[in-house]
Amino acid sequence: MSGGSHLTLGVGHSYGSVDVPGGALRYQLVSTRVAVAMTTRLFVNTLVQVNTLDRNVSANVRLQYIYRPGSDIFLVFSESRGDRDRPWSFEERGIRLKVTWLARL
Repeated sequence: MSGGSHLTLGVGHSYGSVDVPGGALRYQLVSTRVAVAMTTRLFVNTLVQVNTLDRNVSANVRLQYIYRPGSDIFLVFSESRGDRDRPWSFEERGIRLKVTWLARL
């Protein structure tokens, strides 16, 4: 779904089932994506996923800045919550910075 030229929304769903001698493994993976283009050089993309097998919720937020054609700066924030016993317990959090550049030889 698109909210004009600056906003994009998406929802996904996967379902899986495997029968094994000890029982059945069933899962659902639900994801939501939101992309916002603030300018032609600055973007924010988010992804939130819920995994019912692991009872886990994860989120990624990526800020992308194109400082010249072919060269980007990415700042990514990630967080994961939940385990089999405590669905909203804190698991991990991270932030990453990546710089790419195009060199023409």
